[in-house]
Amino acid sequence: MRPVFTQTILIVEDHKDGRDMLVEFFLAHGYLVIGVGDPWIAATYCRETAPIVLADLSLPTLDAACEFIRTIKHCENGAPPLLSA
Repeated sequence: MRPVFTQTILIVEDHKDGRDMLVEFFLAHGYLVIGVGDPWIAATYCRETAPIVLADLSLPTLDAACEFIRTIKHCENGAPPLLSA
């Protein structure tokens, strides 16, 4: 039996296949996972839950990726750990 983790991982990936693969991987390893393709929706989750964030930095525009990072740095719950891919 795999351990169940209480920390949420937020996956921000605009390509659905890649996002689905990552969601399934982390779910299979016992994590709570939220997968979204839109960085602005992801920023909302950051403000509400301050999860660990795995973000695709090659989002449709570099501006979207940079603005997303700036936004989550100002989360009310503190900046979540950010991993980029």
